[in-house]
Amino acid sequence: MGGRIYGQAPRDCGLVDLQPTEMMFWQDLFIKPAKQFEPVLPANLQQFGPLIAAVMRAEGIDRWIDHNVFMCAKTLWVSAAESMNRRGWHTDGFMSSDINYVWSDCYGTEIWLADELVSLTQDHAASIDEMTFLAADPFYGSIVTYPDRHLIRLDETVVHRVAEYPVARMRSFVKVSLSKGYFNRVGNSINHQLPLPVAYEARTAERNVPASKEAA
Repeated sequence: MGGRIYGQAPRDCGLVDLQPTEMMFWQDLFIKPAKQFEPVLPANLQQFGPLIAAVMRAEGIDRWIDHNVFMCAKTLWVSAAESMNRRGWHTDGFMSSDINYVWSDCYGTEIWLADELVSLTQDHAASIDEMTFLAADPFYGSIVTYPDRHLIRLDETVVHRVAEYPVARMRSFVKVSLSKGYFNRVGNSINHQLPLPVAYEARTAERNVPASKEAA
């Protein structure tokens, strides 16, 4: 997309009061193809039904139906030395139309809000360096978090990072992603009730690369 669009605030979609307890690690699980309404959830992810319903309401039924949907769900022990997600400033769906909804029960995602919206180089590596520079200097903006258990809508304009974990504890994090493409990296969780209709591709160490392969 490009332009002076980066550093925007996410949309706070309100409280979804869930309290997961089962340890889990689901990564970019395919739960719904485009043109279908009902998601296909493994039994131990059905506890997140209220969260998925909140995504449907926030995004609108037409847009929900029109997109492929993927899900991350993690409940893990975290500490200053152990993070469940990669650290560092980035945007989800960089250079794409992907939409991501995130939810956590503690240590909420940190958002960088620009005092004036900025442009970023449309390159996955250069843009991360620029975000890191801008967010480190309070002259350009501020860092905020949203209340625990609130569902937050992100697009590519929202610069954010994983919070630090000063006190070790269990943490739950859920992300629901809407995309015109497919999240098809090797190592993603497999929905054995809903096969991915494209081949898997090798995962790389690079950050901020668009996660989805556009549907043909």
